[in-house]
Amino acid sequence: TLYAQEITGDWQGTLKAREMRMIVRVSKQLDASLQVRIQRIDENPADWGSGTLANSATLEGSNFKFTVDSVKVSYEGKLGADGNSITGTWTQDSSLPLDLQRATKETAWRDPAPHTDQFVTVDKDVSLEVLDWGGSGRPLVLLAGLGNSPHIFDRVGPKLTNQFQLF
Repeated sequence: TLYAQEITGDWQGTLKAREMRMIVRVSKQLDASLQVRIQRIDENPADWGSGTLANSATLEGSNFKFTVDSVKVSYEGKLGADGNSITGTWTQDSSLPLDLQRATKETAWRDPAPHTDQFVTVDKDVSLEVLDWGGSGRPLVLLAGLGNSPHIFDRVGPKLTNQFQLF
């Protein structure tokens, strides 16, 4: 029997026909359900914190499935016996193979922007993602809005560090 926590974490693979790198983030919610967020990092490199939330996600035995209704995507895969690979099919207009590997500290695709990333707890069950670009001068805090993450500033942030300590 496989448990939901055995599939949690970041998974990455390339949708071969489109040469599109995908990160699939799987987390376990308080009610024990799975949450999946899909990030197409070559499609939207300006916001590494973005992604599309799946409407449903399940792990039954070694069968892993999720759907994203807004973009008419479904994925069905089989978790490998080692728990580090998923062999599956991405369906969106047509069916394409998408094999995922568990991302490790050494193999994870990383945001190329020159900042440090941390979460700051501001209240019970409330954390904010804070990016520190460094710099010198007066502190400047950039606030993301409209559903964006702070990574939306990855391109402009480094250009401001010569005048500000940027967060």
